Amino acid sequence: MDYVIRLRLNRAALLLRDPDRNVTETGRSVGYHELYHFSKAFKKHFGRSPTAYRAMLAAGE
Repeated sequence: MDYVIRLRLNRAALLLRDPDRNVTETGRSVGYHELYHFSKAFKKHFGRSPTAYRAMLAAGE
């Protein structure tokens, strides 16, 4: 199960590069129906929320 979660979250990280796609839509497209659960899993995996991750990408970090 951990493998599947990692795959979903890595796919979400790629999708977050698209500025036209919102965080909720991204979470749903990788299988999370609740934004809370998606954000919590994403933060646990990447160490920052999906919104903060997107801001980091925009800043060029």
